[in-house]
Amino acid sequence: MQTFILIGASGSGKSTWAKKYAKTHPKTRIVSADDFFIQPGDGSYTFDPKQLPQAHGQCLREAIGTFLASEDAAANEDTQPYDALIIDNTNTTIAEVAPYVALAQAFGSKVIPLVFELRYPNVHGVPRSTIYAQESRIEKMLKEWPVYWQAFIYADEQAAELPPRATP
Repeated sequence: MQTFILIGASGSGKSTWAKKYAKTHPKTRIVSADDFFIQPGDGSYTFDPKQLPQAHGQCLREAIGTFLASEDAAANEDTQPYDALIIDNTNTTIAEVAPYVALAQAFGSKVIPLVFELRYPNVHGVPRSTIYAQESRIEKMLKEWPVYWQAFIYADEQAAELPPRATP
C-alpha cells in the first residue's frame, strides 16, 4: 500500500487531488481532519478550532484502522481492501507529519509526501492571514525535512498520478 501525505495550505488543491486520485484508483482510502467538522444531518461544514485535537485524533485513528484492515486481510490471505491511503490535512509542521510517516513505515507502506502550492480559493472561508501562516510553516518545514524520510515532491494540478517535479 502507498501512503500519500498531502501538504499544503487551505485552498491549495489537496482535497481536489485526493478525490480525483480516488476516482481513478477505487481501492483508495482518504482520511481528513476536516471530516470531523462535517455535520451528519445536512453535511454542512462547521469548523471549531477548539476541536482540532479531537479532529486530528480521529484522523489518525482512521489511518491506523486502514493499516490494520490491510494487515488483517493479508493475514487471512484476503484481497487487500486498499492500495492507497491519502492523509488529506494541511500537514504544516514536522510534528503534524511525523505520526503518519511513522505509522506508514511501521506497516511497510511506501510514503509519498506531496506538496501543494496555493492555487484556489478555499471552500472553508479560511482567512488570508491564516493561509499565509500555513504557507510560512510549510516553507520552514520543507527546509527541515528529515533526510531519512522519503523526499517530498510537488503535486501537479493537472494529473491524479504522481507529479513530475521532484525536490533534490
